[in-house]
Amino acid sequence: MKKYKINTLKKKLKKFNIVIFDLDNTIYNEDNFIKPSLQKVSRFLSQEMKLEEKMVFFKLMKLKYKGNDQKIFNSFLSNYKLPNQKFTNLVKKSVKLYQTYNCKNLENSNSLKNYLKKLCKLKTLYLVTNGDYFRQKNKITKLKIQNYFKKIYILDRKRTDIKPSTKNLGNLKKIIKKEGAKYSVYVGDNSKIDKKFAENLKISFVKFVFKY
Repeated sequence: MKKYKINTLKKKLKKFNIVIFDLDNTIYNEDNFIKPSLQKVSRFLSQEMKLEEKMVFFKLMKLKYKGNDQKIFNSFLSNYKLPNQKFTNLVKKSVKLYQTYNCKNLENSNSLKNYLKKLCKLKTLYLVTNGDYFRQKNKITKLKIQNYFKKIYILDRKRTDIKPSTKNLGNLKKIIKKEGAKYSVYVGDNSKIDKKFAENLKISFVKFVFKY
């Protein structure tokens, strides 16, 4: 991460007392999770379907970055004439492999970890992220950043409303109101979802994309 980008972020956050962070592509580069996890799924599908692994990986990556990545395995497998039961089983196994991927490589990946370590001594930090609960928790653990946040909110669509909704944030809204909305900020990489989330909380938004 280029130093000037961190310095710019530092300047933008100076006036705030409560800083709420997004996770993926904000604290670290999500490619460091996506690529190896999809490689694992590609290996599995290539073996099950007798396909070339590189081709499977290429197509899954393309689907992932197409925009709507919620059902990439369904989309990929729908191109093949498979019996319903086999289709369902392959989708379930692929999703499980992806969600439970042991992203040990994140332990040594570049991230905002060192900055968060210093910042948490000066400001109150929170983390609010959308995604599968197990997957997101695993990322946070491997990045070794959990101790820098007063509270972490993982908004899993299977259990709760997700950003930009602010329905499932416990006492966070009350804390923001008590501190003062003008002293609170959300830092995220998405100009639509994250910005709207901040607007719904009536707080400032700072766009920050971690690219390294």
